[in-house]
Amino acid sequence: EVQQDDGEVKQSPKSCIINIFRQQDQTMSASNYGSVPQEPQETPTTSAKERFGKLVSVVVPLIVAVLIIYGVPALFTDIDALLIATVLVYGHAAFELLSGIMFVFDPGALHNGWNPSAGMNTYLAESGGIAYLFWGILLILKVSDPTILYLNVAFCATWFVYLGSHLLNAPWRPKVALPDGSWAMVPVVVKGVCGVASYIAATEIKAAE
Repeated sequence: EVQQDDGEVKQSPKSCIINIFRQQDQTMSASNYGSVPQEPQETPTTSAKERFGKLVSVVVPLIVAVLIIYGVPALFTDIDALLIATVLVYGHAAFELLSGIMFVFDPGALHNGWNPSAGMNTYLAESGGIAYLFWGILLILKVSDPTILYLNVAFCATWFVYLGSHLLNAPWRPKVALPDGSWAMVPVVVKGVCGVASYIAATEIKAAE
């Protein structure tokens, strides 16, 4: 600041530039990094009957998957359980690759049209997409590695529980509550089926060693 003879205080050009950048930084921080207070999402209520129906919709595909993995080899001797489980693991890898691409370019297509806002939310969606892409690639390259397959079981189980909580409109904490969790049905079923397939594939490989 510069003190003039008439007593008026004026900022120097350097101070003006610094203040402008400070104001821009504060504005960007508030808009992009969550400094602006937001209203918490209201979690819709789900009746016990609706939750039971969703649970049945998830459990039935798991039972069918197990029956296919062990039932088909009983009918066709040239096909074994490991082959079917491995095919399902490859399917899981493809699902992760597709999810990664969608999370980067069109996350709303996976979440009933709900897209992240610009800034930090989009950054987080893209970060998740990158992680999914590389996990899918890892599964393809290590589909016969029981260690990776067991890790994939833990991966699928974690997502199964987490996404399942949104499907049932019962998030583990209010901060992650969403107004609609019906979109989670497909990934919950996929994670459940592929988790079971990974476990069977891993145990079959270990038994053959």
